[in-house]
Amino acid sequence: MFRSGCLSVALLLCAAQAMAQGPIVGTTGTFSGNVTSPAFSTSGSSSYITFGSGAFIVGGLNASPISSAQITTTSVASTTFVTKPSFTVGSTPVDIFHENTTISGTSSGQVIINLFQATSETVTTPVGLTFFQITNNFGGATVTGSRQGLVVNQALTATTGNNYTGGAEYVALQANGFAGANDGGTGVTAGTAQGVIFGFNPGARLKNGATNYTGVVGQETDIEVDSGASVMDKLGLTVGLDLLDAIPGARDDVAIDLNNAVRATATQGWSVGIGIGRHGGNAPILTGGTVMAAIPNANIPTDAGTVGIVFDFSLMTATNYFIKGPQSSFTVNGSGNVVAPSIGNGNGYFQISGAGQWTANGSVATSLTSLGPSGAHTAVQEWLTFKDNSGNIRYIPAF
Repeated sequence: MFRSGCLSVALLLCAAQAMAQGPIVGTTGTFSGNVTSPAFSTSGSSSYITFGSGAFIVGGLNASPISSAQITTTSVASTTFVTKPSFTVGSTPVDIFHENTTISGTSSGQVIINLFQATSETVTTPVGLTFFQITNNFGGATVTGSRQGLVVNQALTATTGNNYTGGAEYVALQANGFAGANDGGTGVTAGTAQGVIFGFNPGARLKNGATNYTGVVGQETDIEVDSGASVMDKLGLTVGLDLLDAIPGARDDVAIDLNNAVRATATQGWSVGIGIGRHGGNAPILTGGTVMAAIPNANIPTDAGTVGIVFDFSLMTATNYFIKGPQSSFTVNGSGNVVAPSIGNGNGYFQISGAGQWTANGSVATSLTSLGPSGAHTAVQEWLTFKDNSGNIRYIPAF
C-alpha cells in the first residue's frame, strides 16, 4: 500500500511497479498535493497511470495489460492509497513487485540502482516510524513449505576487472545506522545519556500458544567453501573497530556481549553462555585444532598483543566448578581448590618441576627422627621450598 499524495517520484515509480509485473519506465513530469483520482489508460502491452502531470508506464500483469478493475483507490482524508487487489498464485510465478533489468555502462562514482530515500523526515509520532516494512501473515491447513521474509542474492558469475591488492568486497546485505547530531543527552552516564544506534537487530520469538517447535534461533551464519574453491581467510564472525574509531564506551566497551533483559535466575537464563557444538549439531573444531587462541597479525607474527588480564571472573560466583577438565580428571572449584591426578609430567605422581621450588643441602644442622619408606635415601637430598600463608619460606626435606 503506497500513499500517493506526498511521495517522491522514485517512490511513485515503486508504487506503480507494485501493481504490475514487468520493468517500469517513467516519463518526465511532476506532481504535487494529494492525488485522489490517478488517471488510467492502456496501450498495447503497456499501461499508464498518471499522477498529476507525471506519466508512468507499467508493464502488464502476467505479460498482459492491466485493467482499471485491477486498481483500487481509497480516499482517506484527502489522501489516496493505491493498492493491488488480492490474487491467487498458480503454477506460474506471480510477483507483486517485479523488476527484471539488464545493467551496463561506465560510472566514475557509486552507482545506486534502486533507491528508497526520505531526503528529509520530521514526523512527530509517540510510537515511532518504520520507513520500509515487509509483513507476511501466513498459516492454515493448506500452507506448506518454508517461508523467507526477505531473500538477498548476490552472485559473482564471472571474473571481474578488480585487480588491486585484496580485491573488492561483495556484500549481499549491509545495514548501517548513523548519527551526526546530539539526541538530547547531556553526558555519558546512566542518567544523562540518551539515544541508541543499532546497525542490525534481528530477533526470533515464540509467542504464547506456539508449542512443540524444533527450535527458535535469533541468528545463524552459514559458511561454506566447496571442494575446488580456495580462500585465504575463512571467518564465521568478525567484530572489528573501524579505522576512525577513537572513543571507548564510558560504561560498557565489549566486543561480544551476552546479556538478558532481566537478571538470570535458576529457571530463566541460558544454560550455556558460549557453546562449542550442541546436541542438535556436531563438534565444530578440527581434531587437532584449538578452541580459543590469541592470533598475531601477519606483520608481527610473534606478538598477539598485550593485555592486562586474560580471564577475569573475580565478581562471579561458581557454586560447583570454576574449571572442569576432560572426564573431570582436572577440576578447580569455585573456591580455587585444585584436584588433579598429576601436575607436570609426573605420570601419576605429584611433580613440581620449577627449579626455584627446590633448594640444595646447606650447612644448617637438622635432626630427623622418623624412618623413611623403602627406597628412600638415608640423608636429605634436597628441600622442597615454599611460602606459608604469612609469606614465610618453609622447607620440606626430600630423601
